[in-house]
Amino acid sequence: MAKILIIENEDTTRTSLKQILELNDFDVLIASNGIEGIKLAKRALPDLILCDVMMPVLNGHQVLKMLKKRSATATIPFIFLTAKSYQSNIREGMNLGADDYLIKPIKITDLLTCIQTKLQKKELQRQKSEVKLKTLRTNLSRSMPHELNTPLNGIIGLAKILTENSDPEVQELSQGIVESGERLHLTISKILIYTELELAKCSPEESSLIKSARTISTAPLIEVIAEQIAEKAHRKPDLQLKLQPGDISMSSFFFKRLLEELIDNAFKFSENGDAVIIRNHWDHDQMILTVQDHGRGMKPEQIAEVAAYMQFERKIYEQQGMGLGLVIAKYIAELQGGSFKISSQPEVGTAVQIELPLI
Repeated sequence: MAKILIIENEDTTRTSLKQILELNDFDVLIASNGIEGIKLAKRALPDLILCDVMMPVLNGHQVLKMLKKRSATATIPFIFLTAKSYQSNIREGMNLGADDYLIKPIKITDLLTCIQTKLQKKELQRQKSEVKLKTLRTNLSRSMPHELNTPLNGIIGLAKILTENSDPEVQELSQGIVESGERLHLTISKILIYTELELAKCSPEESSLIKSARTISTAPLIEVIAEQIAEKAHRKPDLQLKLQPGDISMSSFFFKRLLEELIDNAFKFSENGDAVIIRNHWDHDQMILTVQDHGRGMKPEQIAEVAAYMQFERKIYEQQGMGLGLVIAKYIAELQGGSFKISSQPEVGTAVQIELPLI
């Protein structure tokens, strides 16, 4: 149901317009003056605005000027309502960016036709924007790996050669280049994976997550990845595996990525000596995987706000990364037809549970 805001200081006209539009299945908001109308427009973001030209305090032209200054309201279709005696102001209003005008007394057919035309135009523009955005995202996701990773691999490779130099200072500087390059490589990889998953949400049948599905023996793969991450973090004694054998059908690349993000996150946000427990079990037609740490934990509002590019308490802990890990794991699980759940308590720890269908 389209939402229409009427800004009109004449009670009779305002009430009449409201009744007509509600009878034609529109959701109607009303404002008796320009200031009230601007506040309503900012708060409710209507699909279209009908606004009288001649009003006290703020006239219609001033209302339009103010709404055009804000990106959230600048593109809302805006139709002026004007009396015949003020037709000279029509050109001024159109120059300000109005979409159309209606002359009082307004015919019902003219009103409804004008509104439908503007709403259809707005919907068409929205659809075109979505197509352009999807095309841009697709092109970026396909071109970025080569354009970014190829020169970066060259930088890392040459820097590794320099680490073998006999000069200690050259070794130290080149090692810093290698570490920074590898960190950037990981960041680029996360962004590309996230982009691909966003695209997969729009067209899941075209996603490599679905197309590259194969049978995976879960326990051995979980064990290998968990031990690699624990060793890299110098925390192998903290790792506890409680795994049951079994197979699932999904992309091995994305299953590995899901494991890497969850396990790396558990080690990253817990301290040396804190146990990281990874367990799985089978419940009818799905595998339930749990990765549990005993680290800093999360607040309820943080759990509710798991979103892309958000890293909790960044200013306090100065943790490297962009906060994409949990989002990537969540998207992979959901696109596979599974689910993603977090339970956590501050200063106690966090448990992430993933449910994945067998097929």
